[in-house]
Amino acid sequence: MSNLKRGVLGSVLLVGESFLNKAVGLVSTVILARVLLPEDFGIVAIAMLTVGFFQVLSDTGATQYLLRAESINDAEVNTSWTINIIIRAVLCLAIYGASFYIADYYDDPRLKSLITILSLIFFAQAWQNPGIIFLRRNQEFGSIVKVSIVGKLFAVTSAVVIAVYFKSYWALVAGLATGALANLVGYYVIHSYRPSFELTNAKKQWAFSGWMIPQAILGYFRTQLDTFLVSSVFGKADLGSYHTMKYIAFIPSSHLIVPMTETFLVEMRKAAAEGQNFYNVFSASLLLALLIAAPIAAFLLYFHESATLLLLGNNWVDYSQLLAAFGLLIPAATIHRHCCRTIIIHNKPKHILFYEIGTFILIYSVLFLVGLGDLLLFTYLRVGMEQFLCLGFLIYVSLKYTDVITTLKLFLGISSITIACVFAIFTVSFIPDFSTYLIINFIIFSICFFITFYICFFILFIVFLSRFSEWQFISSLLARLIMSLINSLSRKLG
Repeated sequence: MSNLKRGVLGSVLLVGESFLNKAVGLVSTVILARVLLPEDFGIVAIAMLTVGFFQVLSDTGATQYLLRAESINDAEVNTSWTINIIIRAVLCLAIYGASFYIADYYDDPRLKSLITILSLIFFAQAWQNPGIIFLRRNQEFGSIVKVSIVGKLFAVTSAVVIAVYFKSYWALVAGLATGALANLVGYYVIHSYRPSFELTNAKKQWAFSGWMIPQAILGYFRTQLDTFLVSSVFGKADLGSYHTMKYIAFIPSSHLIVPMTETFLVEMRKAAAEGQNFYNVFSASLLLALLIAAPIAAFLLYFHESATLLLLGNNWVDYSQLLAAFGLLIPAATIHRHCCRTIIIHNKPKHILFYEIGTFILIYSVLFLVGLGDLLLFTYLRVGMEQFLCLGFLIYVSLKYTDVITTLKLFLGISSITIACVFAIFTVSFIPDFSTYLIINFIIFSICFFITFYICFFILFIVFLSRFSEWQFISSLLARLIMSLINSLSRKLG
């Protein structure tokens, strides 16, 4: 199987796995939203925000380091695993100590026990089998997908049972713990690798991680400090709604776009030394992701109220505009992740650090000066600045690692996608309600919206884009994938 074909099939498999995971996980969120109030979600959000910060401190970039290397050995894998355990053990103690101060700051003793339990889950995750990195490097995702789906089913089952019978926010914590345990066991079942404590490659890995950790910390503050500000200024009900809408809006990004493009990290690394072929892979991987990210963002922008009613119920409809705003971050996050991957491939992680520093200062200077009086204004300012800065980041990365012509063609493709989104919104605005049932109308409008978007984009593609090598590359890629799937199906049926 060719590397490209393996990469695309790997992307499809990861997207399917992540979609199923999130479809199952969303059931838990929907049930909890109807059992609990926004204030309860606010308590859980504070606890997860605290643990999330320490989790970022533990992110040494080991996965990126091992994926981008030309070859790896047991010493490098064991060193990565050992470093992760040591760091998480220290941070677990730090989380426990911080739980006292967090509980006092918010005047809520429930936070201490919540944060403590989450810290133990955080530490347990460090012991997962590092041997799965060999599967990822070979783009053999079948076993990983099975473990992930089984773990998610266990997690959601425990969460739903507790939510229904006990009506407690502890359902979320129970789900996280069950899922972590299932993955811990599952990864040792699917791969025979058995790690051992070793630090022989620590200095070399730290030379890479030394830049990754600071940028990860700044990236966390850039993306999560807004949630902390909401918790301090607007109260727990607003925090619960803000955090939940942000979580739902990021589902397509974290569980559809990310797995779809993960295998392109390997393909971009292989193409980095091949000149024009790298330009094609660079553009194609981003545009394919935006063909999914952009229409989802546009759909949430227009149908935010219906989506909120359907997913969360009447208690949340007053906050539906937050879902519309956060939906716009989906394409921004896609662009940001693509730029970071490109920079990592070229071994320049310090450039990501510089970007995180600059955007952090700019975004939160404006928010402190302008946006702390109204939650909706605060949110749209936050989202709008993120969009603008990510586009600037893309221009810089594209010009640095490709050329001016490739950059212009890339933005022509992005403009075509944007026009198709606007046309789809304009078209569905004239469609009347078909039924008194919300879910029926939602399904009909969804189908009409996405069909309209892709028809419009296809026309723009034929008129403006079909002659460009990047789009010819995408067309060839999709055609080969479809033929491969058809042939595989034919062999199975035959």
